[in-house]
Amino acid sequence: MLNNLVNGVKKMGSKSIDRMKAEEILPTLRAHVAAQLVSKYGFSKKDAAASLGVTPAAVTQYLKGRRGSRLRGVFEGDVLLVVEELTRRIAGGLERSAVELNLLDVAKQIISLSRGVSVRPKIEEGFDELALQLNARRMLELKTAQRCLKATDALRDELLELLLRQIASDSLRHADIVSHILARLDRLNEPIVSATDSATLKNVIQIEDKTVDQKLDHLKECSPVVKALLNSIDMDEDKHTKILKMALGEQLSEEQS
Repeated sequence: MLNNLVNGVKKMGSKSIDRMKAEEILPTLRAHVAAQLVSKYGFSKKDAAASLGVTPAAVTQYLKGRRGSRLRGVFEGDVLLVVEELTRRIAGGLERSAVELNLLDVAKQIISLSRGVSVRPKIEEGFDELALQLNARRMLELKTAQRCLKATDALRDELLELLLRQIASDSLRHADIVSHILARLDRLNEPIVSATDSATLKNVIQIEDKTVDQKLDHLKECSPVVKALLNSIDMDEDKHTKILKMALGEQLSEEQS
């Protein structure tokens, strides 16, 4: 998979993906998703266009390779895994208002995956033990996501499928995080959170605190699968608050002292 991604990056010529902005990847991403919606999920051009917020004429151009074909060589290996999960969610009825945000998010994941590739020579040379460990974890997370997504094909209940898709989504996000860290191994101790960033994160914490107060664990008369899904939501909300406060640890300690 990694070799496929490397080859895809090389096909870009003078400007590699890790130097691009997410918006530059969106046309190719939309084209790939549109093609999959039509060929794999049986969408009409009109329905695919409605799902992506584009015109049927644009979908026709995508399918003919006249638009969004510039980066298609990149949609292989690890990148394809991320894009296929997005396509599956759109085909499953992802709300239109969330589609564009998800497209942008996946475009950013593609960039971060390419950054993981950029540190590969150092890893192969045993340049840094931490890099080796991080890359091993990254590959494990991607493999877990792949297995979970493949396993959903054998499940009959949509709630069980949601459970595995949630695990796959988490694993893909973990791989995304590790890829970003791999790209800045020489700057891990640099201060990151500015005063403006701190204020933004604190506002998010206030929002998360309100969500945490609305627990879903009071629904007792339900199946173990439903309980697991609802509990996972509460656990995620608890986690969000904790990691935000952890990220602000230095700032909070200074204010408290």
